[in-house]
Amino acid sequence: MKIYTDFFEKKGIVSGQILITAKDFEDRDNKENLLNAFDTLFDIGVVPIINENDAVAVDEIKFGDNDMIAANVASMLKARHLFLITGVEGVYDKNPNKYDDAKVIRNYHDYVNKEIKFEGKTSHGTGGMESKVNAAILATEVGTDVNIMGVEEIAEILKIIEGNVEVGTYFKGLENTITEEGVFPDVAICL
Repeated sequence: MKIYTDFFEKKGIVSGQILITAKDFEDRDNKENLLNAFDTLFDIGVVPIINENDAVAVDEIKFGDNDMIAANVASMLKARHLFLITGVEGVYDKNPNKYDDAKVIRNYHDYVNKEIKFEGKTSHGTGGMESKVNAAILATEVGTDVNIMGVEEIAEILKIIEGNVEVGTYFKGLENTITEEGVFPDVAICL
């Protein structure tokens, strides 16, 4: 958490942590309270740093990785765009560690790319690329556009939103699923 607060503090931005569990999305009152917390933070200009509340989450109802947390939060907030940040350039057509001819898929379509085989998880996280792809597909179902991209390209986020640059792997949100009512931020970022 300190890394994030220090990062935002250097830019003059206040951040605050929100700890959530999968149950917060299942229980109507919890979900409403969570939405109110986000609304309040956005109103006062605070950037929320979201994490799973491991102290109270039980294994049966855990998210298990930050990718699914990000997708669920982006879906709940009806975010226009979600960025899933990773250590590689995007989703590859095959394992780039094994095949020199592996290429980044620039536009992911589940019906075209469903044959991709994912191998392993990241050394630091619990998800891996398959988790990121599943999270991206979940978020697109409510109309959120998603980019899976390398950490080196994080400075390109505003250009991506404006449509001026193609970075990582892009997942187009389903049309006509986000309405102006209830839309909170323009961007959700998972690091």
